[in-house]
Parts: sequence; structure tokens; C-alpha cells
Amino acid sequence: MVGYAYISGDVAFHAFRTAANSLINPATDDLGTLAGTWASFGLGINASGQVVGYALTSGNAATLPFLYSGGVMYDINNLIPARSGWDLIVAYGINYAGQIVGIGTHNDSSGFGCAGPAIWSDEAPG
Repeated sequence: MVGYAYISGDVAFHAFRTAANSLINPATDDLGTLAGTWASFGLGINASGQVVGYALTSGNAATLPFLYSGGVMYDINNLIPARSGWDLIVAYGINYAGQIVGIGTHNDSSGFGCAGPAIWSDEAPG
């Protein structure tokens, strides 16, 4: 199960990952936030335990999509080719193959896309 919860003693929401029908254990289930952000929200998980969602920058000026994998939270914008034309905003889901679905802008136009490992495209997966 994935989601977000208010962290006691903090002033932020953090993404979490826990087993179904289990209480959240802050010591093991808190995924933290991306560097430079104050809150994170988990939205999707796959069978491998990889989590996707978004984080908020200071003053809620921007949202950054994240992938949590192997104990590390990554900004998905840093995982796609720099010249792809995409500026990703939110990651909603991830499948068993690591393909991520989310929203963003592509060459300054709103878009909905699918990302595989290190790719992001505006084509539906085949």
C-alpha cells in the first residue's frame, strides 16, 4: 500500500509504503522527500515495491515527479533525456516493467505520457 501521511514532529506530509492492512511504521515506511522539497505524496506502487508520486517545492511553487526505488527517491525529470522536450509534473502509476504513467508538458503543451526505464514518450505503450 502507498500514500502519504503527516509525520509527527514535522510540518510536512511524507510518502509512505507499507504492507496492506498494516499500520504505518515511521521508522521503516516513511519514504522521505526529494532534496529541496518539503512534502511528498505516494500515488502508485508496483509488485517490486517501487513507488511513484510527486513532491512539492518550497511555497508549493512547483511539483516534481518522483520514483522511489532501492531506498532512494529520484526526480524523474533527471532520469529522462535532457532534450526530450518533457517537463514532468506528477507520476501516477508504475507497472511491473517499471513503466511510469504521469502528466507534464511536452514542448510547452500539456501532455500525458508513459515512461519506461530512462524514457518518456507521448505514445501509448504497445
